[in-house]
Amino acid sequence: MTIHNNFSNIYLDNNGRWRDKYTHKMVLNPFIKRCEMEGCDKRVRSKVHNFCPQHLDWTKIAHGSSILTDTDIVFIADNYQQLNDKEIAARLVLELHHKDHTQKSLLWAIRHHRRKYLIYRYSKKFYYKTIKKKYGEQHPCCEICLWHDGSIDIHHILQIKDFANEAEYHIDDNMISLCPNHHRVVEEMRKENMSRYIDYIRQFKKVI
Repeated sequence: MTIHNNFSNIYLDNNGRWRDKYTHKMVLNPFIKRCEMEGCDKRVRSKVHNFCPQHLDWTKIAHGSSILTDTDIVFIADNYQQLNDKEIAARLVLELHHKDHTQKSLLWAIRHHRRKYLIYRYSKKFYYKTIKKKYGEQHPCCEICLWHDGSIDIHHILQIKDFANEAEYHIDDNMISLCPNHHRVVEEMRKENMSRYIDYIRQFKKVI
């Protein structure tokens, strides 16, 4: 709903919510900056840009991530948990000798690279969640005790490090439906004795 600058058609109720004067329905807070993209009402926290991160043209403001070399990206991946973006940019200027770029331009490039990485990582995470959900629908009971009175956990039998191809980690043969109790049991068994864990799983999952 469009909110006019003079706020003549909205009011603040006793609970601190903005409402339309005529319909009394809740409306957006007029003092919060919103994305200018048509159909998008997400909040904009930037004082400079008028679009949310989803609709912002990062290639214009972040210079892309083209100024980052392969060595830079490896450095970012190794240090992103210990250093924040500003500290990483400062280290890149000092240690990797970016003479042609300022710390600020590097900072934008790092944020742009981080954003692309996070989108890729979480889109994969969502994709794999749908795979587990599909397997859970096909196997709605615990494959050990046949319990089905609540939510079922989907357990990966072998870890992702055991596969050369990440896609093979999420195949049906490497997943098993477990009740919460058996999920806890097999996780503890896997940590204590891997061979015993595999022998136990083979009793219920013949493909392993």
